[in-house]
Amino acid sequence: MLKLCLWVVVGVLVIVLGSYILFGAHKELTDAKIRQKIVGVWIREDTNSEGTTTIASDGVFLSTSRSVMANSNITKTWIYEGTWQVKGGVFILTITKASGFHQHEAVGSVDNFKIVSLNDEELVCQVNNQTIVHKRKK
Repeated sequence: MLKLCLWVVVGVLVIVLGSYILFGAHKELTDAKIRQKIVGVWIREDTNSEGTTTIASDGVFLSTSRSVMANSNITKTWIYEGTWQVKGGVFILTITKASGFHQHEAVGSVDNFKIVSLNDEELVCQVNNQTIVHKRKK
């Protein structure tokens, strides 16, 4: 009976420690870690669009997006510049300059992207129930 109890305790400890190693705090992205890791050039590609966002360490960004309109060969381009910050795991972009196709976001717009994951190769975030995947430019 004592051996069985010991094995149960050991089994529970293995499960708890294993869970901590797989999902534990060492993998948690703090705001400071996000600020450090997010700096660089990121590329997003969808079926009919592509974009490049450059995030600088001084808190500014430049984002260019191109989209080919369905059933045509018309390409629309948007260019945004602004400032960025990270608060509570949210990547916050404030647009200070916008140009390109007339349906762009207004200067002063603020976009909040919840960081889902971030590593040296990939940035995954969510906005308005949409998941967006960016790959780091090499």
